[in-house]
Amino acid sequence: MVNFFVRYCSLYKVWDKNSITKWECKKQAGIFKFILIEGVVKWGVFSAFIFLSITFIGKEFVLKEAVTTCIIWLIASIVYGFSLWYGTSLSYEKQLKSRR
Repeated sequence: MVNFFVRYCSLYKVWDKNSITKWECKKQAGIFKFILIEGVVKWGVFSAFIFLSITFIGKEFVLKEAVTTCIIWLIASIVYGFSLWYGTSLSYEKQLKSRR
């Protein structure tokens, strides 16, 4: 399972000096900010907008459906953001161990 997260859920596939610096800054900012930006803003909002657009093209707008869709995408984006955090953290730790 750990290898899955390292391989498929890491922001960086190659850990060069630039990637290390970026990750250390993001890690220092904290998990909440990371999940908010990487998961909710960069992925969730965009995906929810596209999904809502596709869903309501050609049919009437139903508030209940829209709210339900947004809640589902919010939860999915939080899970996605956490997966990225966890995978990148594991990949970073693995990279540090291999350099020792």
